[in-house]
Amino acid sequence: ALTCCNGNIYYCVGTAMLRPREEEPKEGRILLFQLQDGKLLKVASQEVKGGVMALTCCNGRIVAGINSFVDIYTLDSEGGLQRESRHTSNIFALYLKSKGDFILVGDLMRSMCVLLHKPEAKQLEEISRDFNSRWMTAVEMMDDDTFLGGENSYNLFVCQKDSAGATDEDRRTLQDAGYMHVGAFVNVFRHGSLVMESLGELAAPVQNTILFGTVSGAVGLVATLPPALYEFLVRLQKRLARVITPGNIDHADWRSFFNEVGVCPLAGFVDGDLIERFPDLPRSVQVQVSQGLQMTDGSGVKKEANVDDVVKLVEDLTRIH
Repeated sequence: ALTCCNGNIYYCVGTAMLRPREEEPKEGRILLFQLQDGKLLKVASQEVKGGVMALTCCNGRIVAGINSFVDIYTLDSEGGLQRESRHTSNIFALYLKSKGDFILVGDLMRSMCVLLHKPEAKQLEEISRDFNSRWMTAVEMMDDDTFLGGENSYNLFVCQKDSAGATDEDRRTLQDAGYMHVGAFVNVFRHGSLVMESLGELAAPVQNTILFGTVSGAVGLVATLPPALYEFLVRLQKRLARVITPGNIDHADWRSFFNEVGVCPLAGFVDGDLIERFPDLPRSVQVQVSQGLQMTDGSGVKKEANVDDVVKLVEDLTRIH
């Protein structure tokens, strides 16, 4: 993890000591390095009672996932690391992401929770949680209220925080906002893009692109779509699913979120792999698929979609990755 403390940039490394017959690591260290004259020099070291599973930074502090704990450390005036606060409601805090005062925690089997860091009070407060049982493989913050997760049944899902909820329970519960089966074990998310082109120049504007990587080496992308574009692509997706059936596999079944708890139909996501097949279809099939579809032009007015409009839209979407 890269962190900024006292106006300086540091590289933070977490370690774990694994011994035979121990179910979980009992010892570890947090090491702090600084680049000086082209060399990494160790400037601080802190022993901890557990393995350091994840690291990030928040408000100039180091946030560490240590077994079931989420700890915040500060660098004191003497160059040592001091624990400032702790959160304890986890099985294993495997993944950490931060944005502003918020920290997203991905747990081994308790899905995700959102913590609020209060630097003046030196406190970590849990403000919202997904109470579903999900074995997490990666997490990311899409914005202050929307969170992306990957879990071990090869699914992606999105949760949202209801900050304006009418009751405390509404505000404390992360609500599911989307499900999709990707068929691959996603183990990392990163904000970014694989192309240099400005997304604002596209006819199909997207926001907040997040790359994901899988253990098989595949790279994918998740992007936020405007509501009108999302609704149009959902209708296009349903029509494409009727004419593109590789291996006679039903698209809705394949993309449904499923794990040991149950099955949820595809929702909140659009299958880009399927959408991008449209330009490769025979012209007659393109006409059949696009007939009767309405799309919104640049002025917000709905119009009948023709094949060329749909091809251009899909090609623009293809250019974001």
